[in-house]
This record gives sequence, C-alpha cells and structure tokens, in this order.
Amino acid sequence: MQVILFKLEDKVYGLELQYCKEIDELKHLTPIQYTSENYKNYIEGITNLRGDIITVINLKKLFDLKNTSYQQNIFILLKVKKGKVGILIDQILDIVNLENYHIDYSKGHIESKLIPYIKFTVILNHKPILILNPESF
Repeated sequence: MQVILFKLEDKVYGLELQYCKEIDELKHLTPIQYTSENYKNYIEGITNLRGDIITVINLKKLFDLKNTSYQQNIFILLKVKKGKVGILIDQILDIVNLENYHIDYSKGHIESKLIPYIKFTVILNHKPILILNPESF
C-alpha cells in the first residue's frame, strides 16, 4: 500500500494513494452561502475542475487547527464513494510504500475529535503519522 504524505501547519498526515486522483493548484474558489443549521463550516466552497464541480474542504477547520489559512493554494483531488472532493493542504512531502511498516488500527492515542477521520496510524522516522479516511469527510 502506498500513501501520500502532506503537511498541515507543522503536522504530517497521509492518504492512501488509491484515493488521490491528482494534485493541483486551486485557481478559483466559489464560496457557498449556507442557510441550513447543518452547515459544515469546514467546506471552503466549490471549484470547477475541467467541467466537474468539486467540493473543497478545509482540513484545518475540520481538525480545529489554529491557523485555518493556507500559504499556497494546493489541493488534492480525491475520488471517494460519494464522488469527487478536494482537500486543501500546505505542502506535499512524499509518497511512501508501507509494505515494511507496522500499521496500527487502534485509535486510543488519537485526539477524540480526530477519530472519525483517521483510518490508521503508521510510524515513519520514529514519528506517528495519521492516515486519513477520506470517506469520512
């Protein structure tokens, strides 16, 4: 299994490569006006990517990180069961093959607010990396 590693602020996260369809610069974002009480404040807006309307998610808002803005407009386009979704990130780091690494599916060490969004943890270079579950966004 391969994962793509990326940064949000000073933390490293990962996604299974099978979900990642492309990495691109977010050139235009249309904010959405919500009137529903079920408004998800982490939805940054929508973008038109070659004729497809893509919902763009701000992971920093979803994870309650302090700084919710991004230095660059990089996003990863994901293909999930519900369709396509884009996530904003700060920086792409690497693609890693996890064949020789221990995967930990327990979630006792993860902050409770993050648990629904984490698929598993892997230790890389003596640091735990949270691998996200994009089906939960």
